[in-house]
Amino acid sequence: MTRPAVSPVQAPEDAPDRFSLRVALLGVLFAIGIHVDGWAHNHDRVDESFFTPWHAILYGTYFLVAFTVIRRVVEARADGASWREAIPSGYGATLAGIAVFSAGGVADMLWHMAFGVEESLEALLSPTHLILATGGVLMATGPFVAGTREGSQGWKRAAPTVFTSVAVLSFVGFMTQYLHPMSNLWPVTGWHESVPGAGELAAALGAAGFIWYAAVLAAVALLLRRLDALPPGAAGVLIVGSAALAVTQGDHYWLVLPAIGAALAVESVMSRLPPTRTGYRVLGFVIPAIPVATHLAALVLAFETEWSIHLLAGTPVMAGLVGVLVSLVLVPPGSIRAAG
Repeated sequence: MTRPAVSPVQAPEDAPDRFSLRVALLGVLFAIGIHVDGWAHNHDRVDESFFTPWHAILYGTYFLVAFTVIRRVVEARADGASWREAIPSGYGATLAGIAVFSAGGVADMLWHMAFGVEESLEALLSPTHLILATGGVLMATGPFVAGTREGSQGWKRAAPTVFTSVAVLSFVGFMTQYLHPMSNLWPVTGWHESVPGAGELAAALGAAGFIWYAAVLAAVALLLRRLDALPPGAAGVLIVGSAALAVTQGDHYWLVLPAIGAALAVESVMSRLPPTRTGYRVLGFVIPAIPVATHLAALVLAFETEWSIHLLAGTPVMAGLVGVLVSLVLVPPGSIRAAG
């Protein structure tokens, strides 16, 4: 007897989308696998072979995500669902991402065989690695959409979106770690001794890194706020979760501590902000400004720095202004509905 078709995405209205939550958490595990492989590249633990333990971890975590999503589709088809019904809402791009990442993996193996293994900046800008990056981001779309469907009602519905955002934020940070302030401690004296031109160039690279970090963090957090998918504690999870992975690339693990302090401060400010457009602008300022300020304060306390008071005080302000600009894009001044 043929069983009736069952929609694979239906769930009780007061329950979280457990499938999307599972995919989102596996996505975080996938992000960890990416950082493990990156750590190996940054610490000269790879040889000229494609078949390394680090690649096994990377592709193993990828296969967990791919298997979970594909299995869901196959089971729905076996229950009699059409292809349209079998693919959960928002997961079309996720399946495309799985295909792109698979193709990128084959291309990466051939690239390594032909040209050798990339190191440092080469690994981040390698064409095959950019294909893998594209596939990874596409894979995140499914659980992200699921957590914003029909509006959020706190962590129950927003959890897939929040955890997926941690993975995406970490992934973007990984691919641009040559600018990331938690991978490169430009304000610290002696950090730039091997860089031609030192001084001004190091300061410029450091400032650019903080500005980029501010823009990405603000964009992700404010987008979630705009979608009503930033419940209490979620901004802190974004800040600490992304920091915990970013610090691994330079072995600066202690920098998670100021990130935790920043998360607590941001959450405290958020709890006091009214759900108005002005509150949204203030949020746009504090979400990047506070983490940048606590990060710089920690560096000043722990190391000698060549940065002047002007740079140290002005960089968090610039980060906050970048966040305000992001908020103006997401919620323009003339928009009818204020976020929040």
